[in-house]
Amino acid sequence: AGPAPPTMASPGEAASTPLRSKLEARAAQAAASPPDVEAQARRLQERHDRAAEAHRRGLESRVEASRAHGAYVDSVRQARLAADRERAEQLERQHRADVEAANDRREFLLAERTAQVADQVERAGRRAEEALALADLRAAAKRDALEAELRDHAERRSKHWRSTAERAARTTARVRAALA
Repeated sequence: AGPAPPTMASPGEAASTPLRSKLEARAAQAAASPPDVEAQARRLQERHDRAAEAHRRGLESRVEASRAHGAYVDSVRQARLAADRERAEQLERQHRADVEAANDRREFLLAERTAQVADQVERAGRRAEEALALADLRAAAKRDALEAELRDHAERRSKHWRSTAERAARTTARVRAALA
C-alpha cells in the first residue's frame, strides 16, 4: 500500500531518521533482489565454525594457562616445602650444636668445680696436718716442760731430804757428843 504518510516526529524520532531511512533502503534492496539462502547459510555456518574454533582455542588456552598456573603453584609449594624442610633441619642442627655446647660447658664447669673442691680439700688437709703438727709440737713442749718441772721438783725434794738428813745427822752427832 506504499509508505505511510509522514507524521509529526518527536525529537528522539527526528534524530533517528537517517538510521531509519538507511534501514528502509536496505529492506527495499532486499525486497528487490531475492536472498541467496544457501550463501547466507554458508556464511552463517562459516561464522559459527570460526566462532566455535576461536572458543575451542580460547578454552585450550585457558586449560594450558590453568595447567601452567597449577605447575607454578606446585613448584612454589615444593620450593616452600623444601625451604621449610631445610629451615627445620637447620634449626635441628643448631639445637644439637647448642645442646652439645651446653653439655661441654656443663662438663667444663663441673671439671673446674671438681678441681676447685679437690684443691680446697687438699689445702684443708694441709692445714689440718699443719695444725696437728703444731699441736704435737705444743704437746711435746708442754710435756718437756712438765718433765723438766718434775725433774726440778724431784731434785729439790731430793736436795731437801738430803739437807734434812744431813742436819739430822749433825744434830744427832751433837746430841751424842753432848751426852758422851
